[in-house]
Amino acid sequence: MTNIELPTYRVIRTNEVFGRRSKLSDNPNVPFELTELVSLKKFKVPSQEEIIRFIQESAREFDIKPLGKVELFDPNPLADYLSSLPSEEVKNIANGQDESLEHLKEHSLETTLQRGKVYLDVSNMLIKSNDLDSFPKEGPLGNLPNNWSLRFKLSKEEKLPDRLELDYLIDRGVKVSDVFTAKGDFEDYEMVANQIRILSNTLSPSNRIAQVRDESINRLEEEASLTLGQLYQCTASKESIGGIIGELSAIVQQAFKNMNQENPMGSTGNYFDSGGDPSRN
Repeated sequence: MTNIELPTYRVIRTNEVFGRRSKLSDNPNVPFELTELVSLKKFKVPSQEEIIRFIQESAREFDIKPLGKVELFDPNPLADYLSSLPSEEVKNIANGQDESLEHLKEHSLETTLQRGKVYLDVSNMLIKSNDLDSFPKEGPLGNLPNNWSLRFKLSKEEKLPDRLELDYLIDRGVKVSDVFTAKGDFEDYEMVANQIRILSNTLSPSNRIAQVRDESINRLEEEASLTLGQLYQCTASKESIGGIIGELSAIVQQAFKNMNQENPMGSTGNYFDSGGDPSRN
């Protein structure tokens, strides 16, 4: 299958990043030449079951130490959160204990995207043309500013929406719909419309989307990490509240103990301030 080629763009990274000279370069107030970049990626929004299963599998990979410290061979945010949880809780998750898994589900993230569906993300960025020489050949793109973006919900066959449906929405200037969403700082809507047409003409035939970089695993890891992060915050909050309640309970118990031991006749002295000795008030 031939690689993806976008009309008017040149290939920067095969099937992933494309570039062309920006019209802003003609502006006399711009002191350097700019290049417009378009980055393509697709991802599946994981189901709650997939997230929980992934967390379970990650927990099973951990080597639980006698002192309760949990470590993962390859450091990542998921490992950081697992390391912060009580070792017994990690064991319960790994073993599929119903109560622990239900607690995890309670902290699953809400999303406006449809779980189980695949989306195509199209990011539009501006960089100095001279920076293309040092542009990464693979891996993350880094902190490049995203000027504006498009997101399409793909069909079950992972294809772009029907062209007639796209044209219908474009003709009405739609920016947000269940079919696609356009966000960010674009000069005018015609820029959005033109890019949608280019993508439809290029990616629809022969299912070229199959060649687009798939970041589903990254999405799964991110959602799993955020779910564990919320679980950790809940656990830490309960431990903090439990600690405060425990301290208050100990103070109250000691006060009554002092009262019974040192003031059996029921003095009105403040035992909380005086440690049980009203003569110190």
